[in-house]
Amino acid sequence: MAERIGIEELSKNISDHHLLTRQESREIVRELFEQIRQAMVQGKSVQLQNFGIFRTVTKPAGMVMDPRTGTKIHRDERISVSVRLTHLFLDRLIYDI
Repeated sequence: MAERIGIEELSKNISDHHLLTRQESREIVRELFEQIRQAMVQGKSVQLQNFGIFRTVTKPAGMVMDPRTGTKIHRDERISVSVRLTHLFLDRLIYDI
């Protein structure tokens, strides 16, 4: 399983590369995620240049199969988050791996 990186480590990396304290970089990272969240709550999509697009998608209600029991159950309508990465970001990611 891949190693995870959290807000604290992102903040540390930003403060190490720029002239910011860890507290300042932590606030910037948290505010970035909060702005993305608020825009999505309002139904807007968020496009980050050379990274990707975040948007909410409404999944319709319907019948789905329970993977444990194999029985069909009703699933209510729900809201999901979709992230579509740009080709540039994916190419750089694959190159660096």
